[in-house]
This record gives sequence, structure tokens and C-alpha cells, in this order.
Amino acid sequence: MPVNINLFSPWTFPSVGGTQKLVHGLAHELYKLEKPNVEVITALYPHDMDGIVIQSDLQFNYPIKRMPLVKAPIGFGKDYGFSDFGGYILKDAISYIDNKQPDFIIYTPHINSFAIQAYIAAKLSGAKFVYWPAIHLDREIDCSRSAIKLYYAADFIIANSYRESEWLIKEARVPESRILILGCGFFKDQFSEVLKLRKYRYFEVSNPLKLLTVGQIRQHKALNEQIKALEIINNNYKIPAELTVAGASFSGTNRLTEYAKKLKMIDKIEFKLNCSEKDLLTYYLDSDLFIFTSRSESFGIAVLEAIASGVFPIVYPHQVYSELIMESGFGLVAQEDSPSSLANSVSIVYEYLNESVRRTSLTEEWLSKKTWESIVLRLFHKIKVGLDTDG
Repeated sequence: MPVNINLFSPWTFPSVGGTQKLVHGLAHELYKLEKPNVEVITALYPHDMDGIVIQSDLQFNYPIKRMPLVKAPIGFGKDYGFSDFGGYILKDAISYIDNKQPDFIIYTPHINSFAIQAYIAAKLSGAKFVYWPAIHLDREIDCSRSAIKLYYAADFIIANSYRESEWLIKEARVPESRILILGCGFFKDQFSEVLKLRKYRYFEVSNPLKLLTVGQIRQHKALNEQIKALEIINNNYKIPAELTVAGASFSGTNRLTEYAKKLKMIDKIEFKLNCSEKDLLTYYLDSDLFIFTSRSESFGIAVLEAIASGVFPIVYPHQVYSELIMESGFGLVAQEDSPSSLANSVSIVYEYLNESVRRTSLTEEWLSKKTWESIVLRLFHKIKVGLDTDG
């Protein structure tokens, strides 16, 4: 019997962004399984509220229903026991979903008025509510009473890490049987070609050393600390190194540029802003090491893509993405979240870069379970068994 699935997320698809890649990965593989019963419901525009759709070179094989944003009415969600989040919701999304009568609504990422709207749509349409949250355990709203209530109310909840799973069981009282630990995935075909092409880097390190980081230019990404680490690597450890910053452009670019000038590192940094997926693969191919310092990360997909590309990652010791290093056996977690610790880690790896940064068979086995195809098969089995049990 066909299963009808609506993926509900307010974000559209800029070139670089973990949430967008998550939605795309889920939709792409679910649509292959349940064509034509999968649809993505999203906003007309992403971040700026000006009606501009950020274009991308992602290939959509599934239908997308774009809806305008409207202000959430005062008290929205209170009838279902939730606090008034305010903010925006998707216009007419609840009635649209009710007419569709889906079996499942999968919502991601954050706890906000959109999440409540997706939950209400599930209740009214009789659909199962599957929530893939971006839980920041250091952020108050993600651990608020309303957030915990929604985690508990979900028919299924997807955790991004073992730590998240343990927290959901202990703090949100979510039954373990309703939790599925998945984390984000990657498209195997997309990255296998990069891995083949970059194998020569196992035996020949660039001069200067090429460092890469990927992500939105925002304060919590701690890119200023990467610039400081770059100065320490060049001046203290005497390792000639350059840094490429690939990601979405935000107002922080000017601030980072000024900081780089102050440290006399401006000629060693290159910003690749609003790059396409094809461009991003080129940067992975052309890099020696990947560094990541985000202090508040939803999914850690950039670290996963670095591992899939064969680019040795060095990361700060934070939640989701440090678990990826531990699980994969590929990469290094800095002892502490500081520029000096990051620089020291780079210097240690640099000494052995030619010999010791190859992916092992254990890493390959782990990666085989992190493809979007593998993740969606596990998710689909979980929710389908739940549907059959209720039926």
C-alpha cells in the first residue's frame, strides 16, 4: 500500500546549508521509494523575507509546494498546549495538508511556530508526526517546556547523535522505542568521484598547506578563531598555510576581513561565498585539511562531507560533529575549543599528513551506513512498521 509523506520545512534551498541538504536528501530518496506520494512543503523564500528565492544547482526529482509566509496569529498553538511563539507560519498549509490526507508529516528543523503548525496539521489530518529536530543543548528555546512537550508528542523523533538520544530519553521522557538515531547523510555518487580524484593528496601535501572550512558566516561558527589559529600555524609553527572559507554570505564577512587584516592574514584567506554544490566539491578536492569550529551545530553535515571526500577533518570538541569523528575513526578532535588548540592539532597532523590520514576499512563501513539511501531505508522501515502496527 502506498505511503503518502509530506516533508514540512520553512527553508528553501540555498547552495550551502545543513537543513536544506537534510530536506533534499530525505525527499530525493523517499521519492524514489514512494513516487509520486512524497511532496516538500516549504516557504516561497528563505531568510530575508523579501520574496527572493536563492537559486541552487541541487537536482529536484520531487514536487515542491511553495507557500507565502504570514504572521502567526496571537496565541497560535495554545489550543494544543504550546506557548505562543509568534513569528511566521506558512499560509494555508494546514488546510492544504488536511486535503492531502498524508500518512506521515516529517518536520525539520527548529522548535518554533512552523514546528507547531506541522504538528497541528498532523493532528487534524490524522497523520503521524515525525520530528527531526535541531537540538542545541546549550540553547534555552530548544530545551524549553514547549520544546520538550513537542519532542514527547511526536510519534517518532530522529536524533542526530547518541548524546541527543540520551537527553531525549532522560529530559523529555521520550520512549526509546520512538527514537531513531540517524544523523545527516551524503550522496555516495557525488562524493565517490571526489575521493578518486583527490587520492594523490595522500602522498603530496600542498605548499602552502590548504585548509578548508564550510558553513554560513555567523558568529557561532567561530571563524575568527580559525583566523587566529591560521596566524599561529604560520607564525609560531612556521607552517605556510592558507584558509578557504566556503559558504553562505552574511554580514559578518566584513568583520572577519578586518580581523584578518589586523592579524596580517588577509592575503592567506579566500572567501568563496554563495558557492554551488559543484563548486563545493571542487574545494573539497583541492584541500589538504578540513577545520570546523562551530559552537552550536544542528547536524554537522559539513564534517560528514569532508570525511566522505577523504579530507582529514580537525574539529572543536562539540556535540554532533565530534561524534562523527569518533564514530568514523577519521579525523581529530582538538583538546579544547581554542585557536591555540586548533593550531596545535593542525601541526600534529601536518607532520604525518603523507602517511597517516588514509581512511580505513572501518571508516568505509561506517560511511556505507551514512548515505542518504541507507538512512532513508532505515527511516522508512521504522515509520512503515509503525503504520502497519496501527493498521
